[in-house]
Order: sequence, then structure tokens, then C-alpha cells
Amino acid sequence: MRYNLIPDAQRQSWQTRLAGLPLGILSGLLFSISIGAVAAGMIFSSLAAEEKQRYQDQAFPVQKQIIRQNTIEKKLQQTVKQMEEHQKEYISWSAVLVMLSDTKPPGVMVERLTAQKQNVILSGYTGSQGAEQKWRDTLRRHPLVQRVSVSTGKKTDQNMAPFKLEVELRHGAAEEETNK
Repeated sequence: MRYNLIPDAQRQSWQTRLAGLPLGILSGLLFSISIGAVAAGMIFSSLAAEEKQRYQDQAFPVQKQIIRQNTIEKKLQQTVKQMEEHQKEYISWSAVLVMLSDTKPPGVMVERLTAQKQNVILSGYTGSQGAEQKWRDTLRRHPLVQRVSVSTGKKTDQNMAPFKLEVELRHGAAEEETNK
């Protein structure tokens, strides 16, 4: 419930107040409000156009450069990842050759060495009996070697027996051995 202590005769409604204003003042007020709105729209439009021009002149080239740099960085990260994966499969052949020469017993002549991925095949002749077996046993204990097998043929006229030594290397072990 609403109570108003002002008598009805003294109360004026908004319609009667507006009716008391001259029509010219009311239309002038309405006109100035619409002109102000148009001016504000034009100012906002010009500010937006300036901002767009500033972006095209200054920020857009920087954004393009950042995108280029990000693309280059992604390519470099991919290259590093590929190199790391390749490094895991890498075998240091100099370390393998040093290992083979250090462990080769006297009386063994290597005629041919063939290498594919992590497999090394040695062919040659031995003058002393059991030298190739001794070499196999020595290689089995080496940290670079995963598996070794040897096969021996019959002795020739010069009392030399042909042999074939197959060595399977561990992945990455040669790199670890080289870094010691």
C-alpha cells in the first residue's frame, strides 16, 4: 500500500510537467541528443579506423614475425627430436673397431669385416686351435656386445682353419663406451 502525504491538487504528474515546457525546448533537447549520438558514433568510428590502421602498420608485421619464429622453432624442435632418435640408434664404429682389435687373440688373421646396422661379421683364418673360441668368449663379456657366434671350417694346406665370427652390438652401448 502506498501513502502520499501531498494532496492531489498539489501533486503534478509528469505529463502535466512536460505540457508546461514549451515545445521548442523539448524538440531542441531531442535534436541535441540525436546530434550528440551521431557525433559520438563518428568519433568512435574514427577511433576504430585509427586503431585498425595502427594495428596494420605496427602490430601486424610483429605478429607475422612471431608466427615465422614459432614455425622455425617448431621445425628446430622436430629436427632435434629426430636427431635424438637417430642418436639412440647410432653406433660408434671407431669404438667397435678398437674393441675388436683389443680383444683379438694372437694367431688369428681377419680377412674380411662386414658391418650392417648393429651386426658385424668377421671372416678369416686361425693358426692356433681354439683361438676363435677364445675370442668369442672374450667378446661375450664386453659391454658393447649383445650376442656372439662363431663357426669354424676344416684346416687348409697351410694348417690354417677358416672361421666366421658374427657379433651383434647393443644399441647405444658404443656411444656410452666412447664417452667414458
